[in-house]
This record gives sequence, C-alpha cells and structure tokens, in this order.
Amino acid sequence: STLFPYTTLFRSIASHQVRATLVAGDLEGNPNRFAIRLLLPLSFAIARVVSARKWRPRLIALLFMAIMSWALILTMSRGSLLAGVVIILIFVLRIKLLRRRAVLVVLTAVVLAAAVPEGLVERVKHAAADRGAGRLDIWTVGLTALKHRPVIGAGFNNFPKAYTEFAGYAPHFTKIVNDAHNIYLAISVEEGVIGLLLFLMAVKMQFSVVSKSRSKVEKSKIMLVSCEAAFCGLLVAGFFGTIIWDKTFWFSLACLALATTLQPTKGSEDRALIRREGTV
Repeated sequence: STLFPYTTLFRSIASHQVRATLVAGDLEGNPNRFAIRLLLPLSFAIARVVSARKWRPRLIALLFMAIMSWALILTMSRGSLLAGVVIILIFVLRIKLLRRRAVLVVLTAVVLAAAVPEGLVERVKHAAADRGAGRLDIWTVGLTALKHRPVIGAGFNNFPKAYTEFAGYAPHFTKIVNDAHNIYLAISVEEGVIGLLLFLMAVKMQFSVVSKSRSKVEKSKIMLVSCEAAFCGLLVAGFFGTIIWDKTFWFSLACLALATTLQPTKGSEDRALIRREGTV
C-alpha cells in the first residue's frame, strides 16, 4: 500500500464471512455493483474458452474465467450469481457447448461450487427470512405507488419521493430508501406503465435484430452469443438492482449492437470478394 496510492483488495477472503469488494484507500465499493461489473468480462472469457483453437490461449482464458467466477462468488451477490448462471445457459443454448471443450468449463464450475464460502450458503438460506435484504418490502411499496400513478408515473428519478409517500405500506422495512433495487419497478413507478412498455419494446427490438443476425452468420457466432449472454445476464441482475443508468448496462448493450452490426455474413463476404476483385 506504500508503493501504490490505490490498491485493489478482496476483504476477508480467508474467513469467508465478509462479502468481497474493491477497496481504494478509504473508499469501498458496493459488492453488488462490483459483481455486476464482472458479468460482461466473464462472458467474454467463457467465449474465449469455447472458441480458442489452441491450448495456450484457452488455458489463459480459463484462468481468467476461474478468477472472475471466484470473485463473483466472494461478493455473495445472489442476483449476480443468478445472472452468471443465465449467461452459462445462454452459451449452452446458442453454442453446442456439450463437447470436449465444455469439460474445462464444467470442471471449473464443479471446483468453484465445492469451494463456495459458508457465508454465501447462509445468505441463500436466509433469503426468505431477511426478505431479500429488504427488497420485498421495497417492492411492496413500489407496487403501491404504481397503483396510484399507473399511467404517467411519479416522474423521472422520483422513486425516493414515491417511496416516502407510501412507506407505511411496507410490512417490515421502514428506513429511508433511495433505490428500487429493480430496474423494471423503478421505470414503472417513475415513468408509468407507458415507460415500462417502451423499455420492453426497445429490448425486444434489440433481441429481434440479434435473432436475424444470428440466422445470417455463416461462420463463428461466438462474439454475438457472448454479448447476448452478457446482456441477458444484466437484464436478470436488473431484477435485484437498479442498474439502468449503470455504465456496464449500456456498454453491454452497445457491445451487443456492435456485434450484430459487425458480424460477417454470407452476403457481406461476397460483396467484399467483389470489391477485392475490382468489380466495384
């Protein structure tokens, strides 16, 4: 710490009791936010493990995948862990992952599962008892606020005001809340049902473009699948955290848009061949 003004540390890894996060001097990151920021690079690492043709880059990617997976586990973020599972499922569905290369991924998952900290197991067991760290009570208040202003909502960035107005409807949770811990609920309360429908339409349109692009790709679809898996993971993580204005969310969406645009298709390869031959 004397050599570097800012250090990156995992806290209490040995004890397996305190959630891991990033620490820089006196600043400490939010474990949930830290876990969310691991989803996109984790998806890229899995893609490299699956697509690498040589053992050396594959093993390097596997090492990075294991490190990020372990870091994700140590954050003990239940929503992000579920998002990580969704990312793997997308790979399984889109790429025929159940081959020899998948053995490395499966073995890594088994080893990490065997080394899961006790703190994470306890958090999962007590998910219902602590009402999702108070999220169920926040969502109850949010739904009540939505019932009173279902069409136009409470206004942009006004969820805290809406929560304060209807906080008495919370069964157990009574402290001041500034976060809906759910992007879909936050959009609904602030912009109403109309805002939520517009958001869902935008997401559906993006996935429609991805589907059309996937059907036209002649060669490897791995980068397209990787970006799609990461964005799906973030949409799942959005059920447990308000990440709609997080840079990771929009960067992942931008990567998905670029992946659909830059994927080489049969038609694009033919046009490139014509240009190289001098016809155009």
